[in-house]
Amino acid sequence: AVVKGGMTRLRPVLMTSIATVTGLLPMAIGLEVGSSNSMPLARAVIGGLTFATLFTLVLIPLLYYTLHKWRNSKPRKGPAFPGPREWEEITPSLPE
Repeated sequence: AVVKGGMTRLRPVLMTSIATVTGLLPMAIGLEVGSSNSMPLARAVIGGLTFATLFTLVLIPLLYYTLHKWRNSKPRKGPAFPGPREWEEITPSLPE
C-alpha cells in the first residue's frame, strides 16, 4: 500500500512543488525591481517546500513501512479481534 500510494501521489506532488519553486526563483534570485525586500521570504518558502516535499515522499512512507514491519514481526498472542463465540463470552447480555 505504501509503494502504490507513493507511486500514485509522486507525479502530482512533484509537479506542484516544481511549479511553485520555479515561480519563486526570480523573486529569490532578485531579478525583479524592488525584490530585495521579498528575497528572504522566497528563499524560506523554497527551502520549506523542498524539505516538506522530501519529507512527504521519502520519510513518511519509510516511517510507515518500518512501523508496519516492526509491528508484524512481533509474535501474536491471539486474534486481533475476538470471533463471534469469544464476543458472546466477553460482552454482557442485554435484558429482554
